[in-house]
Amino acid sequence: MKIDSALTIFSERYDREAIASIEELSKDIGLIQQGAKIKAFNIQEGFNTFMDAITGYGLYKTENVNNEEASPQEKIVEHVNSFITGLFNETTENGEPVEILIKDIPLFVEAYLTNIPKVIETVDKVKEHLLEAGIDEEYIGDINNFVDNFMVRLHESFDPTMDKILWASGYNAKVGLRNAVPNKKEIPVFV
Repeated sequence: MKIDSALTIFSERYDREAIASIEELSKDIGLIQQGAKIKAFNIQEGFNTFMDAITGYGLYKTENVNNEEASPQEKIVEHVNSFITGLFNETTENGEPVEILIKDIPLFVEAYLTNIPKVIETVDKVKEHLLEAGIDEEYIGDINNFVDNFMVRLHESFDPTMDKILWASGYNAKVGLRNAVPNKKEIPVFV
């Protein structure tokens, strides 16, 4: 599953300096007093909704083990995948943009870091429950596909938002300047 390496990839992609710049941005008195915001998405709600969906999938499969009138697996997979596609929207149900206060940006990042292990834990519990109930391993394997689709959708929203945050904090500009290679040619000086 893609989620297993998510925290490692996060720590490789966003070093201590990046995280420190986010902390500094969130403490900027001028931005706090102005009530400055950045366009984002409700990450906590997305994680909670996904974990509820995975738990619901597990309950449905165990409650309908021998029910021949239960929905076919193809329909269930299609429904869950379309549901995942709707997560992490940058607009509310009213069509207004989701914005987070600059002072709350560390909470946004923290939500990512704390919820990845929670998703893994939830998935493991659901899989174990399904195995104990004697559910076909193919149906249990669909959970891995759901999680992979979830991670793709999460990163489609999370990565650009983190990029915006790092630009706002000045981190990306600082790194760009540090890595800039001058195009000057050395001019020999003869004495």
